[in-house]
Amino acid sequence: MSGQTICGPDGKPLTGKVKISPNRFKIAHVFDLSQTEGRELPQIGVSELSGDVTDYTGIYDRLTALSPLPVVQEDFKRSAKGYTSFIENRIVVKPGMSQVQTIKTLVHEIAHAKLHQPEDLLAVPTPAEKRRKEVEAESIAYVVCQHFGIDTTDYSLAFVASWSKGTELAELKASLNVIHSTAGEIIDTISPPPPKLERTQEQHPRQKGNRRAKKHEDRS
Repeated sequence: MSGQTICGPDGKPLTGKVKISPNRFKIAHVFDLSQTEGRELPQIGVSELSGDVTDYTGIYDRLTALSPLPVVQEDFKRSAKGYTSFIENRIVVKPGMSQVQTIKTLVHEIAHAKLHQPEDLLAVPTPAEKRRKEVEAESIAYVVCQHFGIDTTDYSLAFVASWSKGTELAELKASLNVIHSTAGEIIDTISPPPPKLERTQEQHPRQKGNRRAKKHEDRS
């Protein structure tokens, strides 16, 4: 209240009841992140992944063999980490990135090459088509990388979240089957073959009996 008297048209002070709701504060405990324990919180939205990949050369070579388009590592001016060009008939991945980022980007671009070749190479995709293609490609890259123990969570979740804005639920459901089948195909193709088991020659029971008989003859 300002403390000033409010008067009516007749010049007399106005009177009445005023309901005052006092502010109340609830006590709550607040902790700094340094005072907590447990797994590190994910840093969603990193600009580039870091880290090495077990069997990097093997996975990279098997991916390039699987790719529908030739793969090259070449620097370019775009902000993206790689791109797929059906006009140039190739997949381009930026050199100098970490092994994790390189494999993730390569799988992403291979997914584009396998799924998203347009009927008209010069046609410009609609915003909805662009969103769908990017969500599918990055989701496939995430699933494949996770299978091989390559964690791309910090990058992929933010990527998919940004591209899936405005996407209808029906569109996302339709993409799930594509993501599942394509990721499974890539995983099956680039998985290293199981180790060969050495076969031991089994002796026939009759052969064992003959050997025992021979030993008996030698002893007699």
